[in-house]
Formats: sequence, C-alpha cells, structure tokens
Amino acid sequence: MRVPGLLVTLFMIVLGVTSVILPHRLLSIAEFTVTPAGLYVTAAVRLVIGIILLVAASRSRFPKVLYVFGALAIVGGFATLFLSVEQARAIADWASSRAAIVVRLFGLFALALGSFIAYATSTKPFEHKA
Repeated sequence: MRVPGLLVTLFMIVLGVTSVILPHRLLSIAEFTVTPAGLYVTAAVRLVIGIILLVAASRSRFPKVLYVFGALAIVGGFATLFLSVEQARAIADWASSRAAIVVRLFGLFALALGSFIAYATSTKPFEHKA
C-alpha cells in the first residue's frame, strides 16, 4: 500500500502548495468540479482516497487517526454524490467571494494533512533494543 499512500500524500501536498501559492489557479480548476461530471469525479477521488487511507492505516504510525481520516473522506465522497450542481456552485461562489485567503487557508490545511499522512505512512524508525 506504499505507492497508493504516496500518491495520496503527493496529491494533498501539491493541492496545498498550489492553493497557497496560486489560489486563483485553483479557483479556475474548481470550475470543473461544479459540473455534473465534475461532482462524480470529485466523489470518486474522495472515495478512493478514503479507501487507500483505511487500507494503509493498519501499517501506519497512527492507525486510528488514519482510520478516522479515511472514514471522513468516504463520508465526504458519498455526501458529494448528493450535492446538486447549484449547491456546489454556491459553495464555490462563497469561497471565491471571500478572496484568496479562504483558498489559502484550505490549502494550508491540505498541506498539513498531506504532510501528516506522509509521516504517518512512512517507515517506522529503527528501534534500538537495549
């Protein structure tokens, strides 16, 4: 499960860095997610991330935390399936109307989460036996 976990980590870190450095770029990408196809893709990505986190949790440094994050991602994926395009557009409009600071804050959260997942799924340090 190392490669899928690494892909989730890279996705979260790239998303976070992009949001912090180029928030307007992320908002232009978000336009795709407020379409019917975009909502399905977003839901699928969240479900896949959740499943990867659940599977990787048992071999991580923080299994309970990753189980919770995985479960939240799966719930978020299913919740996305019940969003209408109008509701998704309202959320995107709210975020874009609050200036770039909201997007940057979400980016910082994604960056922190990706960094935590990287640490949690990395190889455990060598333990000295005394």
